[in-house]
Amino acid sequence: MFLDGDGLPIGIAEFDYEEHLIQLEAGDRLFFYSDGVTECMNAQNELFGNSRFLSSLDNIADQTLESTLSNILSQIQTWSGDAPFLDDISMLALEFSPQSPIGLEPNRMLAPVVKFDRLPNRGRI
Repeated sequence: MFLDGDGLPIGIAEFDYEEHLIQLEAGDRLFFYSDGVTECMNAQNELFGNSRFLSSLDNIADQTLESTLSNILSQIQTWSGDAPFLDDISMLALEFSPQSPIGLEPNRMLAPVVKFDRLPNRGRI
């Protein structure tokens, strides 16, 4: 499911962002990504798109966060084939765990960050 909202991407300009509250259950995941993920094109100039991205996430929902992001990246690379990347591809995944790691307060929990090696330069700007 996509969360509703609009506005500028973070870091583009000073902007008053809307706050949204959602209820998360243990194991729920949040995926943050740049528009380069869904706007990645293949040789036929077709977008990877929101529905393909959601479908990809659904198909690998049982994997670890690191594997999930690696698989999404692999699917984007396969989708684009030899077409150049015209935008950055950035992704961050968080999985909610109500347990407090390392004795931290629950509202100060650490979030996992997954690092990717750089994509091969294929004409990206």
